[in-house]
Amino acid sequence: TFHSKFLLMKNDKKWMLSDGTYVEDKLYNFGMHCSFEHLCHSWILDPDDKSYLQYKIFSEKQLKEIKATKPVHIPEISDELVDYLNKFNNVKNTSDLRQLLMVRSFYQCYDPEKHADMDWICRTLDNLLPLYEIDGTFKRANNERWFQNRIWIMVDNLLETVQDVSVVR
Repeated sequence: TFHSKFLLMKNDKKWMLSDGTYVEDKLYNFGMHCSFEHLCHSWILDPDDKSYLQYKIFSEKQLKEIKATKPVHIPEISDELVDYLNKFNNVKNTSDLRQLLMVRSFYQCYDPEKHADMDWICRTLDNLLPLYEIDGTFKRANNERWFQNRIWIMVDNLLETVQDVSVVR
């Protein structure tokens, strides 16, 4: 749980800002008082999230420092990937999606540097399709473990491809 993970954290492993504030402590305190599910419950920090200023979790100065520390460069999307994504514009149902996913021309001369994003998109959609085709899957109350095993794993797989990003659950 969120609380038990926090209790395992040692101060010497936490992120300390220049003013002595531990980022994890702030996230924990915010998460324990949230009346809604928030990224902080997964120990994810989005410094552009307005709620940190709204609820006075971090000051503007602290958020500026957070943004400046080890910023992650998100690469531009290639024209080839944009063209590929545009093919999904006409998909109206899961049958259309299955038909589109059957055609993976990039597999014929696969280059990981060039086609990894397209491959991830196809694999992700392949994993999501059965969930959408089973009536009521997303209408019933599923616990966090269900989401970790079926949804978050796809995000984790994508983030693992980003240099200097380490995914831990």
